[in-house]
Amino acid sequence: MTQKGDGKTVIETKNDKGESLRMETTTDGKVGIYSDSAGNKIETGGDHSDKLGVAIYPGAKLDDTAPGMSAETPEGTMYSAKYLTGDAIEKVIEFYKKELASRKPKTNEYSTDGDKFAMLTLEEGKKMTAITISKKAADKSTSIDFLVNTKK
Repeated sequence: MTQKGDGKTVIETKNDKGESLRMETTTDGKVGIYSDSAGNKIETGGDHSDKLGVAIYPGAKLDDTAPGMSAETPEGTMYSAKYLTGDAIEKVIEFYKKELASRKPKTNEYSTDGDKFAMLTLEEGKKMTAITISKKAADKSTSIDFLVNTKK
């Protein structure tokens, strides 16, 4: 284990196949980067909104309890993020329907036992984007979850 001057902790090791593994975390534990010699890299924590390819709902805040993630592999990339807003789910759904109208997303909406959900999905070439908007009856906030997967 190595403590770097920039506040990061780095662990380098090899797995049972002799492949190099590297784990790096910030001292606050909010960001972790895991990589291997096969070209795989996973980053947990942090804000990946600039890589999502869609607007973030105005006023929505990154959910600190569910940090975003990015993954890079020889097959492609994947990004995820979760945001919260105090606005009504209907208002958030309408925002994304208007925002994405020209890109023609597939939209599914449903509700059960007072919980409401919507999923907007875009398939554009090798890129798939899913936006899940949810509001559970017991929750105060509307949740906006993003998942973007791009194949090479």
